[in-house]
Amino acid sequence: MARKITSQARPLGWAHYSGQFSPKHPVLVFSAVDFDSELEFEADQFAGEKSFTSAHFTINFDARTVSRQGQELRLTPKQFQLLRYLVGHPNTPLSHRTLLEAIWGKSYANSTGLLQPMVMQLRRKIEPDPAHPRYIVTVPWFGYQFDPPVENT
Repeated sequence: MARKITSQARPLGWAHYSGQFSPKHPVLVFSAVDFDSELEFEADQFAGEKSFTSAHFTINFDARTVSRQGQELRLTPKQFQLLRYLVGHPNTPLSHRTLLEAIWGKSYANSTGLLQPMVMQLRRKIEPDPAHPRYIVTVPWFGYQFDPPVENT
């Protein structure tokens, strides 16, 4: 996973942090670093593809939209990034750590509490039966896997 930085952080000045640290220790305050919302995936099977379609939902990668039965679904940017990452790595078990680092960054690698609720939200939106997922499948004690539909030939 690679992120593109579109602007540089710059110091704004010194301030006293009023949280858990002692107010005697000043903190250098930086402006926000603006990350491009488009994540680049090195091993993305759908690189260059404009959309992904299954019997139950369609993803338009360029427009960053997901629709189900003709209705556009409302996904947060993080939900879209997670779905995009999973779809880009079909039939590949992805660890919790891999997904957390890819979507939230390396500093969130151990924040497993972020991932399960987001996967549940995605399942409610795209799965025909979220209690028995067909697309976003749990890999016990490891992570998740995207299982694309098998085409009948």
